[in-house]
Amino acid sequence: MNNAITTGSFPAIWKRAELILLQKRHKRLTVAADFRPISLLDAAGKLQECMILERLLEVNETISARKYGFRRVFACII
Repeated sequence: MNNAITTGSFPAIWKRAELILLQKRHKRLTVAADFRPISLLDAAGKLQECMILERLLEVNETISARKYGFRRVFACII
């Protein structure tokens, strides 16, 4: 993973997602709009994203107090 960060590469296998279709409650099986798509990503890719996020937060400590979505407290939890 460190090599992927230093070289700037993100392996294609980590970008691949498995699409799962969930039927909405009390809807028809014959209408595409009656399903919710869920994408399941590779665990290694998600771990890599968390590592990159942690490193970005270490480098940039000057984050506005109004931004809470990418703060260390709310960072990736695995």
